[in-house]
Amino acid sequence: MEELAQQEEHFVGFTHGLVRLTPGSWFLPAAFTNFADKIYNFQWRTDDVLVMAYPRSGTSWLQEVVWTMKNNPDLENPMADMPLLARSPYVDMDMMMDGKKMPPLTPDNPLLQGFIKMCPGGNPADGVNLQLTAATPSPRIIKTHLPLSLLHPSLLDTLKVVYVARNPKDVVVSLHHHCRLLKTLDYSGTLEQFVKYFVDDDVVYGPYWQHVKEAWTKREASNLHFVFYEDLKADPASELKRLSVFLGCNLAKDQMEKLIRHTSFAEMQARDNVMGVKAAENPVMNQAWSGGRRLLQEGEVAAGSPPPEGGQAKTEGVLKLQAPALLNLRTSAYPPACFIDTERLVCVTCTRRPCSVIFQIFFYKHVPVDPHPTEKMPAMNQAASATRRSERPHSPPLPTGHCSV
Repeated sequence: MEELAQQEEHFVGFTHGLVRLTPGSWFLPAAFTNFADKIYNFQWRTDDVLVMAYPRSGTSWLQEVVWTMKNNPDLENPMADMPLLARSPYVDMDMMMDGKKMPPLTPDNPLLQGFIKMCPGGNPADGVNLQLTAATPSPRIIKTHLPLSLLHPSLLDTLKVVYVARNPKDVVVSLHHHCRLLKTLDYSGTLEQFVKYFVDDDVVYGPYWQHVKEAWTKREASNLHFVFYEDLKADPASELKRLSVFLGCNLAKDQMEKLIRHTSFAEMQARDNVMGVKAAENPVMNQAWSGGRRLLQEGEVAAGSPPPEGGQAKTEGVLKLQAPALLNLRTSAYPPACFIDTERLVCVTCTRRPCSVIFQIFFYKHVPVDPHPTEKMPAMNQAASATRRSERPHSPPLPTGHCSV
């Protein structure tokens, strides 16, 4: 009850209730229970591509990349002018439309008009976005923020999944902007409080740590492509070439050059076409907070738009104070690459070297060891896996050094 009271105080416009699911401790709007079975049993097609990520990790960016790669490699498809969410539906969005400040779907609402056209006889109460996703013609490029464990186990045997992960120190900054920006969330607390919510797994779609880990452990699956936001930003040509091969597109050189330019952050932000309504005119956006912000924001500690209550310096200070485990993370040693054997204090992935202090703090706090390890987990972690976080003995001093992964 105390947890719910805090959420209702700070996420003013968010939901009519919240649920925490087990196993996994997933934190979701209560409305998820209205659609959970339908999403779990959703009829996927073999030519679908599912873009999956924790919120503010680059989902919209990858949606546009994949849709363009599959449907518009020569930039001549007239559908490219349609809103991104009309071309690439968000299958679990219905639960996010349950907010107290969410504008009702009136007859002149483009979403409802599209629903009536594509789903004749459909009942909006059964999930507008869910039904629109089902009615979208192939090849479908679909978005989800749900983790793998809340979708059907046959998912990776049926379709291709592109998972994008982003450094959590940038995720938390971007997500703070996002939750202030959208009326459906209407976050009213401080940055300090928000960072604590994030670290304590009390932000919707969390835990972030478990979300990324689930995909990382499946990264060798033939139908899953794991990409880091930082790598895509640093070297789009290489990353998009890898993605093109995974999707079977095999774009020509000139098509790849067009794709890189068309899906650059600057170009996408200038189009401001995620929802089909410009940010300044969008009824679900908090214009008092907006200040020209768009849904597509870099949100980086170093490069993103600073929040008004203190700017970049305060953002860095809050992260250092509240969440030291979120700092100094490198793509070459991203947190999901390191899974800690709590007895030996070594990284299960690389097996040879102890992980750095940062990674050990990170996983002691955030990733309880699975009491039912999968067959792929190394044997050296079996004993540690049987010990739940609450039952772990006091740990010896943490060694220094870096994981080489």
